[in-house]
Amino acid sequence: MTKIARARAEESRVAVRHGRRDGLDLVDAAKKDGDLSEDDARVAHEQIQTLTNDSVKQIDDIIEAKESEIMVVWIDSLIFSGFVAQLSGDFFL
Repeated sequence: MTKIARARAEESRVAVRHGRRDGLDLVDAAKKDGDLSEDDARVAHEQIQTLTNDSVKQIDDIIEAKESEIMVVWIDSLIFSGFVAQLSGDFFL
């Protein structure tokens, strides 16, 4: 299950990076057309990068919490199955 969660997180990171690329392309096109000054384009690039970093950090935080949650459920299920196996073993003795 953690492998699936990690794969989904990576897909999300890739989607965020594609959004960054698209945003940067739009800013560069606007700068090239003369709709944005150099300074405005630089500020826009910085803002896009900040948003990208924040989004990737959120994804990382979410996956870390989800992996912990999955491991707790997995450990609990192992403990419970061991307890049930022990009970069933004692029952038949």
